[in-house]
Amino acid sequence: MNLKNKVALVTGSSRGIGSATALAFAREGCHLVINYYQEKSQAVAVANQIKKLGNENREELDKK
Repeated sequence: MNLKNKVALVTGSSRGIGSATALAFAREGCHLVINYYQEKSQAVAVANQIKKLGNENREELDKK
């Protein structure tokens, strides 16, 4: 799957299946909008995991 330099909004990406999906997309080079409803700390944790991948991904937090 070629997602390099594509942008994705993964709803519910601060936890569970959404988090796993966001991380999988990030591993493929996708830029992400990390969406959360209440738990900003979980969204920040996902953003930090994406940063640790070491590629040039960019992530943004989006509160619903």
